[in-house]
Amino acid sequence: MTNMGRPYAVIENVVTDSEQRGNGIGKMVMECAIQHAWEAGVYKIMLLTGIGRKDGGAVGFHERLGFTRNEKHAMTIRKVPKRDDTT
Repeated sequence: MTNMGRPYAVIENVVTDSEQRGNGIGKMVMECAIQHAWEAGVYKIMLLTGIGRKDGGAVGFHERLGFTRNEKHAMTIRKVPKRDDTT
């Protein structure tokens, strides 16, 4: 048991509609989720996110919220093919 069996949170697949980006909705949602997790007593929050746009949009967004990519690496295996997102 790590961290004396305390729970941790996982946040995955947070998406803001492209027409709504830049107005703070994503930040508010993430800040609310983070606060809720801390209040629930988790010892860490793990985030699974796509790389995002070529400019690192998704990763940069989450790093500005305090997440770091230097601690863990997420890997997946799928039973169904990955969806082809063109947006």
